[in-house]
Amino acid sequence: MTALIGYCFDGGAFLVADTTRIVNHPNTSNYWAHVQTDKIGLATCGTPIDEARLALHSQIRSTDGVQKIVNTAINSYRPFLLKNNIADTNLLIFGHEKGTGFISHLDWNSVSSNFNIFNYSSGSIVADGILPSDTIKSADSLLKKSKTLAGGYQLDFWAQSIMNTLVNHTASRSNSFGVNPIGFPIDLMIFREIDKKNYQSYKRIPVPNPNLSTMIQSKVSKDIFTIYM
Repeated sequence: MTALIGYCFDGGAFLVADTTRIVNHPNTSNYWAHVQTDKIGLATCGTPIDEARLALHSQIRSTDGVQKIVNTAINSYRPFLLKNNIADTNLLIFGHEKGTGFISHLDWNSVSSNFNIFNYSSGSIVADGILPSDTIKSADSLLKKSKTLAGGYQLDFWAQSIMNTLVNHTASRSNSFGVNPIGFPIDLMIFREIDKKNYQSYKRIPVPNPNLSTMIQSKVSKDIFTIYM
């Protein structure tokens, strides 16, 4: 089971996943995807399709904009979804383009045999996986509690709180949700428009943050998860 929760803000987008479903960068041991760009990432939820993921990676270029990446993702995944009669694979494409944050949610519709596309802008919370509507309500409430004295929002602590809520909820109802309830570890990623002298997302060096749970992976020294709105 996978849960994806995203938050879109003025200059970028943030995503948390309960498994390593944020796509691997090709030919590396790093399971974080930049989809070959330092501004856009992609995450999957539902049945994993490695062939589709590899097909997508082989076609995306660092110069591609979000619309081209969305179209490429659809063209890469759709044949495999149809071939294997899969009904529960969705995609989240997130990041920023020309300094504006975005999240595109590609929701596979097995009836129409195509993706429904939902686009989100600044101030939006997006959830996919278990209980998405309930998750958004909880996430919105917990976001307010992540506010700092200086007026920022600590998205890494917010992610830990909302995922902990989901983990506890699904663990108590594992028989209803299946044999793989949501669980830790969780992964975090943020793309934002920042001075490149101080932030280069393609140079990601994992550095544990002692203030966060050890069950949070992919904490990186150059990632700044506090935002101001």
